[in-house]
Amino acid sequence: MGSNCLKQTVEPRPSAKKALPTSPKHQSQIPLDMEESCRIENSYTPIKLIGKGAFGEVVLVHKKEADKYFAMKIIRKNLFSRPKHYEHLNTEKEILTKVLHPFVIKMNDCFQSKERVYFVLDFASGGSLRFHYNKKKKFPLDSVRFYAAEIFMALEYLHSSGYMYRDLKMENILLDAQGHIKLVDFGISKKLFKAPQELQEERTNTFCGTPEYLAPEVRSKQNYNKSVDFWSFGVLLYSMIHGRLPDAGRESTKDSKHNSFAVAIKQDHNEYQNNLSIAEDFVWKLLEVDPEMRLGSKAGDMEVIRQHPFFESIDWDKCLSQELEPPFVPELAHDYDTSYFDRKLTSLTLDEGICQTIVME
Repeated sequence: MGSNCLKQTVEPRPSAKKALPTSPKHQSQIPLDMEESCRIENSYTPIKLIGKGAFGEVVLVHKKEADKYFAMKIIRKNLFSRPKHYEHLNTEKEILTKVLHPFVIKMNDCFQSKERVYFVLDFASGGSLRFHYNKKKKFPLDSVRFYAAEIFMALEYLHSSGYMYRDLKMENILLDAQGHIKLVDFGISKKLFKAPQELQEERTNTFCGTPEYLAPEVRSKQNYNKSVDFWSFGVLLYSMIHGRLPDAGRESTKDSKHNSFAVAIKQDHNEYQNNLSIAEDFVWKLLEVDPEMRLGSKAGDMEVIRQHPFFESIDWDKCLSQELEPPFVPELAHDYDTSYFDRKLTSLTLDEGICQTIVME
């Protein structure tokens, strides 16, 4: 069921304490707004490694006072080589602090030491959509619709709050213990500065993101706006429905004039144009090569998306309040169950470096 005037009204979180950083050579150029702490050993006990990235790790930890489990994102400052890295880190911290939404991961604490930054996040124990995709390869259409509705609401709210995500992908969509989605990892998100009604016009040109999800205008190093997130949304939904990425990887040789990503997307579209379902119609409107024509690029497109026949069965009020029944509810043995995470990581013993990170600094 559509809603003609539904607005997401979620109160922002209060700002965290601010302090200048104690590290890095770029600290004078870009202050890291975070409370310093060197008493981690009094609060958190490391349990398991559950994630690894370019700038650090994610560790399941137990908070002693509350007797609760959290995901601690540990970011190593010595891997930051440019001031831009600190700018991105501050933007991520700002989003996690200010954007309070049912489908965005919640940050419970943040602090830093001389060498690292720590984000203490809710533990989304259902694992990532990537984990489940690797087992299923395709999702039933009703499941795609459910996840798409929650992802859309998170994306819409993120944009209306003044941020461009730029890294929407299966790995960054986690499921909580009840089966609802949580967007995570805002390390390359972009803060927008124009008034809300002008956000669709604000552009940037930083080349960043995950290659398979990059919009054509990003690949061709043109200026782009927040509609790149809707292109990534389209790639995500296409993959969930078809069990593969849009057929954009089969590019011709360099000598061919048909070697662009955009042409490959159009060729793939032609394969389906005679048999477009309602779901495919929605997805291909997101995968419009022309960013000005792409669904999600215009101010009024949020309501167009809500009213699309693909979402006809979605009650948006119930979606926002998490009253819709998830298609999958994780079977968890206990609060610290990591069975929906990569066993190559969870089976590892926490090495001395990570333990030192949490306990000694």
